Amino acid sequence: MVTNEIDIDKVLGEQQMMKKIAKLVTAGTFALGLFAGAGITKSEASTLTKPAGSNFFKSASNSSTNYYMVQDYKGTTVRAKTTASVALTAYKENYSYGSVSFVDYDKVSKTTYKTTVSTQAYTKASKNAKLTARNYKGKVINVKIPTKNDMTKYTASWYKDSFKYTTYVKVKGKWVKQTKTATVYVPAKYVKGYTSSSWVKKTKKVDKGFFYTPAATNGVTLAEYNQIEIGMSLDDVEAITGEKFTLIYSSSWDETIYNDDYSEEIGKIVHTDASYTWDYKLDTETEYIWRYVDLDFEDGKLTYKSQYGLK
Repeated sequence: MVTNEIDIDKVLGEQQMMKKIAKLVTAGTFALGLFAGAGITKSEASTLTKPAGSNFFKSASNSSTNYYMVQDYKGTTVRAKTTASVALTAYKENYSYGSVSFVDYDKVSKTTYKTTVSTQAYTKASKNAKLTARNYKGKVINVKIPTKNDMTKYTASWYKDSFKYTTYVKVKGKWVKQTKTATVYVPAKYVKGYTSSSWVKKTKKVDKGFFYTPAATNGVTLAEYNQIEIGMSLDDVEAITGEKFTLIYSSSWDETIYNDDYSEEIGKIVHTDASYTWDYKLDTETEYIWRYVDLDFEDGKLTYKSQYGLK
């Protein structure tokens, strides 16, 4: 009797390879090194420096809740990124640290003072010092500061400003228009403070930013793969594995949002799909090893994972 034995590992490997080829064709890209199985190993990941743009942790833990967080220009809390490469010092197994510079935005409040009505200007902080001018007929008139004129606090009772006003002076028997500038004062009861906030960019430093730098092995382990959960981000996955995954396919599409009766378009939502892979290959005269991880993300969240050959 003849028995036909099926190599299950080989079949699974061929299925994963066919899936990879399909994604590469869809994206219009052919990566020979990826097809051949060239990958990144942890020995390559565990370097003495981390490049600019790297996330880092508050302490020696790669938990997704332990990332060093900052605010962006809108005040949204995001993961901090290094602004320069970081020289690392070994801390303990799988972790290193270094002096880190990064960008953060601080909320800064500013109060501006404005007049609430058009009011009399004074040449000093006294109601006995009205600022006057002359009109085109030479008549003496009071100078008033307009509504919403910017002022600076002088005392608790007075505000001041450098103010331009118009007057007329007599030149050869005619009243000639002139513009003058004077420091003027206004009683506090005619001024109101308005407070506004903005996010101001700052470059900051911490002496010890921690990085996940796992000991050298041949890449992603089965134990690490089993920690990867649906719904995680790519950063979460790479923090668990200590490996960089390669983008092999990406696309996006717009979802149109309508009002309740679908009579009017009120907005759009951009959705994204992306596939990443990691693989490792060792091919010698005496040994052949191929290990492979495939990840699919929708809107930045993991929706599918598969692996081949992990130990």
